[in-house]
Order: sequence, then C-alpha cells, then structure tokens
Amino acid sequence: MNSYLIIGAGNVARRVLPLLKGSGPVFTLCRRTEAMPQWRTLGALPILGDLDHPHTLQR
Repeated sequence: MNSYLIIGAGNVARRVLPLLKGSGPVFTLCRRTEAMPQWRTLGALPILGDLDHPHTLQR
C-alpha cells in the first residue's frame, strides 16, 4: 500500500484526492489549522506545517 503527501493543498489537490483515496492514506500539509477540518471531511489526514518555516515540520 502506498502513502501520499500532498504539499500545496489547494484546488488541484481537492480534485486529485478522490483519485488517491482508495490506494492508501493521503496526508495533506496544511499551513493553517483552520484548513485541517476541511481536509479531514474530504478523507485526508492533515498535518500542520509550513515549508517556509522548517521548525514547524519537526516531529
């Protein structure tokens, strides 16, 4: 099973997500916490982080 990470989760990602959902977990990198519930509703697993601020990516 594959896992997918969508970076730059915008309009294109919303259209691609349904194509990926059946083939493994789909994670989305979200810059704002306000966007996370929307991605959960669409079936993705949101991760809070910002590529412009690398300290937000540490786990």
